[in-house]
Amino acid sequence: MALLRAAALYFGLTFGAGFMLGPIRTLLLEPNLGPFFATLLEAPLMLVAMTAIAIWILRQYDLHTAPARLAMGGLAFVFLMIIEMLGALLMYGQGPGEYATSLATPEGILRFALFVFFGLLPWLLLHVKAVRQP
Repeated sequence: MALLRAAALYFGLTFGAGFMLGPIRTLLLEPNLGPFFATLLEAPLMLVAMTAIAIWILRQYDLHTAPARLAMGGLAFVFLMIIEMLGALLMYGQGPGEYATSLATPEGILRFALFVFFGLLPWLLLHVKAVRQP
């Protein structure tokens, strides 16, 4: 149960950070820079946010093995993909195929790379001494 809570919290907090940055990207940056460069500017902020959130959650929960951390990140990734596809459907009328096609654009590839990194990050942090648990 702790694993599920950790994954849900990791997803929820990271999604919340993206939800706050999204309007800045789409309303302020995209009209001036285009979608790729807007996403490129948002990416470092999301990397910092997801890393800080992952570190905090890993310190709160007893998830110090590689399988546990991969499961946490994998579950959070699944939650993210479900919400992303649901959002694409409700906000833009895109079905799963259209959403997948949107990920084939330069900005889509960058976003999906961030999504994959998000899923792997808890496991990757296993190799960072400051985040390892005894």
